[in-house]
Amino acid sequence: NFFFFFLLLDKGVKVTPEDIRQALFVHNIDSRPIWKPMHMQPVYAENEFVSLDDNVGEDIFSRGLCLPSDNKMTAEQQEVVIAIIRKIVV
Repeated sequence: NFFFFFLLLDKGVKVTPEDIRQALFVHNIDSRPIWKPMHMQPVYAENEFVSLDDNVGEDIFSRGLCLPSDNKMTAEQQEVVIAIIRKIVV
């Protein structure tokens, strides 16, 4: 499946998904936030929703990023994405 590949940052790291998205953007590499949970969408913001103790959707949304994915990406292109992320996260 080449639809999306996700990065999920560990809790407590100083870098944000938006920091990584911006770093990739500077290199003309597209990435995007993980889909916002339905209960956080403006049209549903006033509605009640069911959640267990931890709100997993909000947690993943706050720490996740959709990375570029294409079945035509070369190993070299993948390495560029990885290098940019490593430079920022480390």
